[in-house]
Amino acid sequence: MLGEEIPPANRVDPFEKVKKLEDLPVKDRSDYWDKQFQRCLRCYACRNVCPACTCRECVFDQAEPCWIAKANNLSENTAFHLIRAFHVAGRCVDCGECDRVCPVNIPLTLLNRKILKDIKDLFNVPTPGTNLNELPPLGSFTNSDPDEFM
Repeated sequence: MLGEEIPPANRVDPFEKVKKLEDLPVKDRSDYWDKQFQRCLRCYACRNVCPACTCRECVFDQAEPCWIAKANNLSENTAFHLIRAFHVAGRCVDCGECDRVCPVNIPLTLLNRKILKDIKDLFNVPTPGTNLNELPPLGSFTNSDPDEFM
């Protein structure tokens, strides 16, 4: 960097909304996500724009094993979003592109931030991508890993 260091701006807690959601009773949290996922078109825009989605063949495009059915309903939509969120856990850089491209405005960043918060709490690590010298937990692989897990 050139010039004088500029102090960081006062930023709000990135997990503020996550904490509010965590404070709700389980039934209310479930109802909240049901309301969000019910609107999903399963257009895969969130998957397609995600820099953390790097698999050669996406599990949602595979015929076997069938992780989710093609039906667009609450159960299948919930499965899609939860599988996808856990799949990018440890690699999500919190860029917000999934929110930006969602045509029905599902707050996917909130779901991803919940997982980021849990990873920070469990592993005491920064958001992936903020420290280039540290491999993120749950988000690194080697060339010797079996292809079916990539």
